[in-house]
This record gives sequence, structure tokens and C-alpha cells, in this order.
Amino acid sequence: MTHKELRAKLLAKLAHATAAQKHVRQQLHAIEQKAVEWEEQLGHHADAAAKVMQSSADRNPALEMKHRTALAGRARCQQLQAVLAHRGKAKP
Repeated sequence: MTHKELRAKLLAKLAHATAAQKHVRQQLHAIEQKAVEWEEQLGHHADAAAKVMQSSADRNPALEMKHRTALAGRARCQQLQAVLAHRGKAKP
């Protein structure tokens, strides 16, 4: 194999690897966007559940533990939002 043939073969492999890397980055970006959307939806659901549980707990003290669980879920959603926001800012 001549130097030119080897160079051409390596350049073709590099082009293929670069295209594959670009495709993977696009897929990762799409997945991260979906994760943000789902996390926002989850946050809205957690907020709504916490409000419902608070009103129920106000009427029935036995539901206090469930209310605390709902609040913990909302706190976890807020943590996820912070992590995803940080990831978004860390990207070039």
C-alpha cells in the first residue's frame, strides 16, 4: 500500500469517525432536551401533588407523612433542575 493510499484510507476513516461523533452529539443533545422537558413536567406534577397533599393534611393530620413525601419529591425535582441547569451552562 502506497503512502497516498494509506493517507486516503486514514482520511476516510477520520471522516467517518467525525460524522459518527457529530451524530452522537446530536442524539445526546436531543436526549438532554427531552430530559429537561420531562423534569419540568415532573416538577409541575410534584408541585400540584404537594399542594393537594397540603390541603388534605390541613384537613386530616394522618396525611402529614404523605405530605412530607410529596414535599421530598418536589425537593428532588428542584435538585434535578439545578443539575440540568448546571450541565446546560457547562456546555460550550
